[in-house]
Amino acid sequence: DHVPNGLTFGAQTVNVASGPLAVVVTNVGSGVVTLGSLAVGGADASRFAAGGNCAGTLAPGANCTISVVFTPVAGGPFSATVSLTPGVPFK
Repeated sequence: DHVPNGLTFGAQTVNVASGPLAVVVTNVGSGVVTLGSLAVGGADASRFAAGGNCAGTLAPGANCTISVVFTPVAGGPFSATVSLTPGVPFK
């Protein structure tokens, strides 16, 4: 279980989607990891969307990418969390 540094989108025009920012997920363990669901959470979750190619399994040393897009509907700072739930416990 690891929490990486945050992504910062900076100033963004209201009602305009940002370009995607990426997070690379790497399996640093010695076993295959089965990936579960990708979820955006927190009070401002509706302003963010996450996608990418992190699905199925991730072999030792392999990586996948999660991309996050921010679309503000009003002015102000907003934040959310992005979680990639493992299908089985990390080893």
